[in-house]
Amino acid sequence: MFEKILYPAALANILCVIGVCASFYPPDCFTWQNNKQGQLVLSCKLSGARTNVKIYDSKERYKVNCPNDNETTKCKSKSNEKNETIFTVTVEKNYEDQWFCEHKDKTLHANISISEGFLSSTQLEISAQIVEDSRYRLSCSTCWEVQGLSIEFLVNNKSEDSVRLSDRKCYHKGRNVCVENQCFCSSNSYTWTYNATHKLDIHNVSCKADFEDVVRKCEKRQTMTLIVDGQGR
Repeated sequence: MFEKILYPAALANILCVIGVCASFYPPDCFTWQNNKQGQLVLSCKLSGARTNVKIYDSKERYKVNCPNDNETTKCKSKSNEKNETIFTVTVEKNYEDQWFCEHKDKTLHANISISEGFLSSTQLEISAQIVEDSRYRLSCSTCWEVQGLSIEFLVNNKSEDSVRLSDRKCYHKGRNVCVENQCFCSSNSYTWTYNATHKLDIHNVSCKADFEDVVRKCEKRQTMTLIVDGQGR
């Protein structure tokens, strides 16, 4: 049995211990950013939710049912695999509040701070499975779009490979197309398999991603690390 170690979310590098767990794919996400026009753009992705999505702030100054064609509180639904609902609203420059996205019995929340920007909210998740004696399957996921749609994978703090999404295809080690037993990906999750020569030589595995705020012209790099125990597990 393995114990997971939790660290404050503010840390850029986060450590935990490998356990036998399923790969983490975030099907439900509520993210935000401010666009070049100074508007707040909220994106809610709830599995199975194409209609009857409620988006509102904590003070209920804004409360909309989506999708709709109201000119003042218009929100739209994208017909794609993400079941994405987008609401755009004009707010003051230093606006801060908590927003909610709701559909049936599911409710997501997002903390908004225009002055800090959305990079303070980005999170990266990592999980791992031992699929064979010396074979590790690593999954790195995020609700936020990573820069270049690419995530780097490291073993013992050394870069081993990167997985990239381009034109709905996954690539690794540059231009090599992923095969299912090696790697696969989507815009929110990246999975890669590592074959260890000697499993006792594996001390930690990591994934690294960059996030970019093009409006504020700044970037953030985040690394997630899993510590492997002395038996390679």
